[in-house]
Amino acid sequence: GTDIKKRIENVAKNYFRLYVKNSRIYECTYKESLKVDDTLKRLTQVQLRWWDKSYNYDFKIPLTKKEEVSVANVDYSKKVLNGIASGGYMGNNLFFEYLHLNHYLIWIFNYAQDIVIHSMEKQENYTKVSFDASIVVKGDPVSKLKKAVIYFDNKTGAILKFNYDALYQNQIEKGVNSHGVHYESSIHQENTSISFVVLPNNKLALSFFKVNLLGEIKAANKTHEFLATKELFVTKVEKGKRIPQDQRVDLSGPLFDNFPSHKKQSVKIPLTKEESEFINK
Repeated sequence: GTDIKKRIENVAKNYFRLYVKNSRIYECTYKESLKVDDTLKRLTQVQLRWWDKSYNYDFKIPLTKKEEVSVANVDYSKKVLNGIASGGYMGNNLFFEYLHLNHYLIWIFNYAQDIVIHSMEKQENYTKVSFDASIVVKGDPVSKLKKAVIYFDNKTGAILKFNYDALYQNQIEKGVNSHGVHYESSIHQENTSISFVVLPNNKLALSFFKVNLLGEIKAANKTHEFLATKELFVTKVEKGKRIPQDQRVDLSGPLFDNFPSHKKQSVKIPLTKEESEFINK
């Protein structure tokens, strides 16, 4: 466990020597889906241009001062928002936080306890470390990491890839929706993967991100299970200026609100049979 934290501390100390520092434009394929009670309710794939002020998520700076997005093309987009659970989504503050590696460095270094390393496999270019851990914040158990795997670069110590399953404990959120209906939502399990690519200047930049959130929503004496998925595939990274004001997506609400219904059905990420049938309904 100490070895994991020492390695992560090394990444944090050398963060901007290892990863891109200044603002970048990322050309991306973004895919989002939502299943409620095992039935698709939302499915979107779009081509985005994402401006990131710095690959370091600063919790003190407002989201619109550090992240900007424009839509280059809508490949397909469909949503069926009948029912309380169908309108659920991950807030953009959390989504963009998840895209930045420093979020995970802080998370593990400060809050991981009872680390159990299952294996350390040294390959030619990287060392693969597999472990479990408990995440405890201010004495409160938040989650348990299962099957977590970090790939450390052997030359620089940088994190090349990180995968994990997190099982959450007692994470219940209560609220009132726009129709005045009281609800309780909870996340039971999270599956996340984040990986990086080496740029010509030898700095690492985000290459791929995926998160699955499995949970439930209780309202009007009914309980609905949901599976929410977000994926981001980066196809190009370059230095770039901020996105013009008239092209920016509104980040105050869900991303899918900015995508009109469309059925081009690009093959950049092939549709499953279930997804194709949902789009064509």
